[in-house]
Amino acid sequence: MLEIDQKDSEPKQYLKYSKRKGNERIIRTTTARVLNSYLRKNLSINKFKKVSPFTVTYTPKDGADKIVSKPISFTDVEKHLTLNNGFDHNSFQLPEIKCPWLDGTTEVALHQHLVGNGGGAVKINLPLTLGGNFPINPTLDREGALFNSFQDAIAKRIISLHNRIVENSQYFQSADWLFDLLTLISNCISIVDITLNHLYIKAEFDPLKDWNFNEKKLGKRYGRRMTDKFKWVYQITGNHLDNFAREKKSFKVLKNIRNHTQHFDPPCFGFTLEEVANWLNMVNDIGSLLLKIRDAIQSPYNKHIIGILLLPNVSFHGKVLFDRKREAHNNVGYETTTWPPK
Repeated sequence: MLEIDQKDSEPKQYLKYSKRKGNERIIRTTTARVLNSYLRKNLSINKFKKVSPFTVTYTPKDGADKIVSKPISFTDVEKHLTLNNGFDHNSFQLPEIKCPWLDGTTEVALHQHLVGNGGGAVKINLPLTLGGNFPINPTLDREGALFNSFQDAIAKRIISLHNRIVENSQYFQSADWLFDLLTLISNCISIVDITLNHLYIKAEFDPLKDWNFNEKKLGKRYGRRMTDKFKWVYQITGNHLDNFAREKKSFKVLKNIRNHTQHFDPPCFGFTLEEVANWLNMVNDIGSLLLKIRDAIQSPYNKHIIGILLLPNVSFHGKVLFDRKREAHNNVGYETTTWPPK
């Protein structure tokens, strides 16, 4: 029986974060997106570099006195994104970037059953940004909660799961680690699907200016392929969802894993950690896809979606015993657990 020294055979972490190749370009593009959101303009990167530092004046939601942000410039935001792999509006005393109808602004919770003076239950409603014709009215009169968006919560969860999977990769053989990975993949598919479904519903009940809703062209919302749903962006807004071949490819890979593991057909599943590193790096493409959809529908960004886009690159750190060369990655791992048989 071969005995292996655990210290020599297993590194502390099999997956580690490293600097993402091409990150400078992504950060510059994201910097321009952030600044355009606050200025409500569409300036290029080169034009922004010529803009002097500026401030933003705004009134908080609670109606308090107006707030003036710290001076903000292209260089400041670019450096901030590089150091933090995301954008924290509080660092600049800026209001949070959100899309009112897509990201939601209100959550309602009750911690007890309220009874009014007349003896009946006190009901509270959750406002929606889908117009007066939308037939659903979320209501509570007892312990519970209501939400009008999952966007922010899912995006934030994708980031936290991504970090947890990398930081605990030494436990890859455990069910808890595996289901964190599968939940991450499922969340990536869900947030894209939710975005497109929300766009369809908004166009149907409360379209924005210049939007078009034609059910014959769009088809029914349910039972549709994702390729059809991606077409909704142009059919509704008139703006093409361009240059997303890489993002679409990553989305398809992750969606196939999601479908396989949710239905468990075929009834087996496996992976190599090199494959997992690749899957984790595809999560950045989900962030890029979400931002490109928002560009096309002319929606502000969500800071946690920016965080997904800027997740650091993941690399695999394994070891071959006795300093032998690692075998080529061929006909092993996930592909041996899928149809058709390998």
